[in-house]
Amino acid sequence: YRLLGRRWTPELAPHAHVFLFTPDALRGLTQRGGFAVEADGAFQLALERPWALAARALGGDVRGAAWRGLQELGNVYARLIRRGPMQYVVGRVWP
Repeated sequence: YRLLGRRWTPELAPHAHVFLFTPDALRGLTQRGGFAVEADGAFQLALERPWALAARALGGDVRGAAWRGLQELGNVYARLIRRGPMQYVVGRVWP
């Protein structure tokens, strides 16, 4: 909290619910549970509009706009590598 201050969000609560799984690990766990993997991927967050970031900076919140801009670069990278904040695997029971 000290680092992010008022930009802290409930999603950033490592002590509560942050788990790190790779797509391979999720597929493996699904298969070990007796399911056939039908699909996998990641849900992506909507990207911030560049003019909204500019308006935020021009409104005086330059640090906030810069922080959000860096987050957006991470979101773009996540899209390129087909990963994101919410990974999923769809499985079905073996026939």
